[in-house]
Amino acid sequence: EDGQVSMPPWWPMRFLSRVAISAPDAILAIVKELPESDNPQIHEGILDIALQLPGEQSALLLPEVLRYARHSGQHLPHRFPDLLVHLTNEGQVAAALELAKRIVYFAPDPEREEKQARRREHPDDLTSSLWPSPRLESWRSQQVMQEGIHPLVATDAYQTAGILISAVNQLTRNRIHQDEIAAREDQDHSEVWHPNLRGPLDEVLRSSDTLVYTMTFACERAWEDDPDSVADLDQRLRSHHWRIFRRLRQRLYALHPDEQTKPWIREEILNHPDYARWEHHYEFQQLIRAGVETFGDDLLTEDELRTIFDAIRRGPDREVFHRVASDNDTDELFEQRRRNFHHMQLRPFEAVLFGEYRDYFQELEGTAGANIADEDYLSVGPTRSGTITGQSPRSVEDLAGLEDEALLTYINDWEDERSDPADWFVEITIDALSEAFGEVFREVVIPSPDRLDFWLENRHRIERPIYVRRMVGALSSRVEAHDSSDLDRWLELCAWVLSHPDREREASLEPSDRLRGNPHWGESRRAVGDLLGNLVTAAGEENGLNLPEIARDQLLTLLGRLCTEYDWALDE
Repeated sequence: EDGQVSMPPWWPMRFLSRVAISAPDAILAIVKELPESDNPQIHEGILDIALQLPGEQSALLLPEVLRYARHSGQHLPHRFPDLLVHLTNEGQVAAALELAKRIVYFAPDPEREEKQARRREHPDDLTSSLWPSPRLESWRSQQVMQEGIHPLVATDAYQTAGILISAVNQLTRNRIHQDEIAAREDQDHSEVWHPNLRGPLDEVLRSSDTLVYTMTFACERAWEDDPDSVADLDQRLRSHHWRIFRRLRQRLYALHPDEQTKPWIREEILNHPDYARWEHHYEFQQLIRAGVETFGDDLLTEDELRTIFDAIRRGPDREVFHRVASDNDTDELFEQRRRNFHHMQLRPFEAVLFGEYRDYFQELEGTAGANIADEDYLSVGPTRSGTITGQSPRSVEDLAGLEDEALLTYINDWEDERSDPADWFVEITIDALSEAFGEVFREVVIPSPDRLDFWLENRHRIERPIYVRRMVGALSSRVEAHDSSDLDRWLELCAWVLSHPDREREASLEPSDRLRGNPHWGESRRAVGDLLGNLVTAAGEENGLNLPEIARDQLLTLLGRLCTEYDWALDE
């Protein structure tokens, strides 16, 4: 009646889960006959059974588990990775690979259609950039890669690499608007998003970084462990035209310069179009150096080398330098830039330089201030680590300026959680929005009788309990100031919160007061407990808070409910 979505427990499923180990064959037969349901609590029970059963029997439930993935929307339940690890450890490689496909893929940007419409009206609007949504949180994604995908790589590197290549291809396509894909050719800006293809795996990273690094690891292992599949793996990478896959091929060729890769290395060097325009990127300069140091003069003819070296010496473009240098555009600065450019471009070819080109390179070496290292070819700086902080999608000032009805609609509807494109260590979250809402409630709403009336009278319309928890928490400042005005109304709010019972936790459903469809009231009930504790403390202090007799009766009733009603954390 209040518009909430209810997903009732089905008690036979609880029973089936608890006796699964005792009668696995009978339980499997029953679960296989269950009609399809969109109730996550049914799916959670099936997942719990699959996690308990040994390998082959667990794998038999994979079709039912995958149906759960279809119903779960953007984000997967947190125990899906546990099942991947379980299947891998139990030797069920085929089932684990099938499940891995659902876990590593990114969902399209949930605001894709809205952003496309905005982009049609304002083509240069940066807010229309697409951000595919990982199906797992960053830390969980990294955990499943290390504990689930890496063991799969050790068992079947080629098949696992294929899954990860497809996932990265889909991720890249979902970052680009459909009408841009053909015009982009191979441009994916991966040198910015992923300057290192094989980065650190011991830090908490973006889910996309973890996916790319694991794909690189899997391809390297497949190349080393299964020489017969090298040509097929190379063709699979070539079948996707994005630059990130070309960079990965160049990395693999540089690691394995041999007779099989020799023609591929030649092809990459001879077909490179940008010798005079852009400095080599990291993987390409490694490929050049590995090729010429391994094969020497047998890799490229003197005429082919001369064509490349002359192209390098024609660069860089004076107009490009002029646009970048702006007011500092002088002939002296451009000459310095030109010599640095030639030094960087010729350095990977050092082993095969000849004649005037060798003499020129030695001159550049002699006047350079420092030796050139591989890392100097990275298009962006090194990776960094730090603490991830939360940020509200709108400031406290913006929220305070909204009319109450608009603010209520906003906190109910907003759920576009993401990393800040300008700083990946900032995450824009519902938690941060709720903190900003709590500050607005404390500083703006409570002092305004009309606004306070609105929120107390419309509390049942708040669809995410986390905002109710912030309202209850805002009263603590009143208690600390020994202000008992409107106390009866606040205690009425507390009674309303306690009318929402705590409930037994589902085996693999993370309880959350951030959800609209499956709200959890345990945290709000505990906020009421904290508030009542503060009231008792304040009333007991010397010259403390004066509680009217009616408020004492209300307080006693609420304390009695807290002490006797079900509380998962205490009762379990």
